[in-house]
Order: sequence, then C-alpha cells, then structure tokens
Amino acid sequence: SAGEFSRDVVESARSLGRKYGYDARHAETVRRIALQLAEKLGKYYRIPARWQLLLSVAALLHDIGRFVDTRKHHRHSYYLVSNSQLPGITAAEQRVIAAVTRYHRQNEPRDSHPEYMVLNDEEKVAVLKLSAILRVADALDQAHSGRFVDMKLAIHGNELIVRLADPPDLEYESIQLQRKGGMFKNVFGLDICIQEEQRKL
Repeated sequence: SAGEFSRDVVESARSLGRKYGYDARHAETVRRIALQLAEKLGKYYRIPARWQLLLSVAALLHDIGRFVDTRKHHRHSYYLVSNSQLPGITAAEQRVIAAVTRYHRQNEPRDSHPEYMVLNDEEKVAVLKLSAILRVADALDQAHSGRFVDMKLAIHGNELIVRLADPPDLEYESIQLQRKGGMFKNVFGLDICIQEEQRKL
C-alpha cells in the first residue's frame, strides 16, 4: 500500500541518517513540524502527497553533512544525499531531496547554482516550496527543544499563525525565523507569527 511504501522510504532515510550520526531527535522533530506546515499549506498551495514524502526524507537528512563539517554542512548534506542509495526514490526525486537539504539554510536557490540548474520547472517549484517549509521547521527547532511539535496552525490573510499553549521565551526562535523565514515569505507570501494559544475557561 501507499502508506507502507512511504514508511519504507522514510525508514531507509532514517538508516542513512544513522550512518552519518545524525541527531535523530532533532531530525524527527523537524520532520513532524515540516509535515504539519505542508499539510496546512497544502489546502491553499499545491503540495502533492509525493512532495510531502520528499519533504519527509529531506527533513530527516538535512543535517547529515555535519558528519563531514559543521560550517558548510548544507553543502555536504547535498553531496551525501546525492551520492547515497534511497530505495523507492527516483533519480529526479533524489535531486529534489538533495537540493532541499542544500537550501535549508544560507542562500536561496538561484538559476546560476548548478544543483538548481539541473532541475526542470516542476522540480524547481518543488524545491522552492519544500526548502521554504524546511527552513521554517528547522528554525522552530533550532534550540532542539521539541516544543513546537504541539503547535496549532492557522492561516489568516497573509499570515501563518503558529499557536503554542505555553510559549516560553521565544526570542531565540523569533530571531531564527527572521533569519530563515524570508524565503517562506517570498514563496508563499505569508508572514509567520507566533502566538500564545488562548485557553478555554
């Protein structure tokens, strides 16, 4: 079944992550946040189920480049993903996943980048959308705290509202979002706003 197939693909991504000593807790948290974002955005913007699977894999593998070097780990992640076996994933999809890990931080995709140039138009759209989502998911767990797993999401006008029941001091995450949220705004036209969830009395 499709569900079993997806589970197998995700499991093979996890084993690749383990091979490169990834931080499983952070990777899983980023994956869960990214999929929540994709599901919410998918009601308004085209994000096919297959792309969500690619996002899942990219989220699990976004940091594996740290195995080589922390400083430019996004580039190393791209290289490792490009040159690994990912059963159930086509060569074109593997290029998309690798590019999404490449763009989870630092520069946004440009037509002059070789790893972006090799993609067709549809794949470029996938990379833009999925990278923008992954950047936000990663920013929300930059402190490796896992506290955004229980967030609730709403879209009002041109804002994506992230609600948390007990937001502690979110200054760090807010700074990370400012750093990494620009691409999200460019791709989806949405500002991200973190709010405290109002409790029902």
